[in-house]
Amino acid sequence: MNETPPPENPTKSLEELVAEYGDLQLVDAHNHDASRFQYDHERPNWEQNSVDRVVLFGDVSEPSAVQTDNIAWGAYEEYPERIIPFFSGANLLEESGLQTVKDN
Repeated sequence: MNETPPPENPTKSLEELVAEYGDLQLVDAHNHDASRFQYDHERPNWEQNSVDRVVLFGDVSEPSAVQTDNIAWGAYEEYPERIIPFFSGANLLEESGLQTVKDN
């Protein structure tokens, strides 16, 4: 019995995947580029690779997270059609953290 091996599936490049699937909505659901405003430098990459939305994080579990939360919010205000800001600059283990969440 002569069986023909299954055809090989060559690995596609990112460019080929974007060309084939670029019309599907793509969300970067975990992006830490709020730190140092890095998201602004990534925008051309998102355009080129058909990334429609970005959940933008900054620092997490760090005192600096309050600042990067503000950066993520500012990015949302500038690009509301693309940026989903993530809020992480409140310590929910402390009573004051809950008040921070309520206030913001």
